[in-house]
Amino acid sequence: MTPEDRARVLVTARFLRAIGILRWLAIPLTIVAAFFASSAIRVAVVVAGVLAIYYAIRVSFDALLLDDIAAERLTTEEVDRALGRYAKEDRPWPERCRGARPLAMSLIAFTVLELIAVTIGLR
Repeated sequence: MTPEDRARVLVTARFLRAIGILRWLAIPLTIVAAFFASSAIRVAVVVAGVLAIYYAIRVSFDALLLDDIAAERLTTEEVDRALGRYAKEDRPWPERCRGARPLAMSLIAFTVLELIAVTIGLR
């Protein structure tokens, strides 16, 4: 891994860790919606909340793995083997780090959707 790749991995890990805090919004919103939202909105809010929590877990997990790779506690090959990925060609780090963006955007989107739905459902 080059110093450029290590920097990219570390920046991506820190970004994922920063937005991972959204789980602390998604969890209480889901609980509030389950008990207090109007029945018409409740299902949508709970589904959005469960999806937001799922993406929060994925984002946090990826941030931890990227931290370990940047700190050289794990190699790319070790992570790939542990995750059951036996690709014939190695994906470069810029491509791998770009792959974290859709996870982050999904977490943000479902959390915002849940927040809007809870706001509407509690009126």
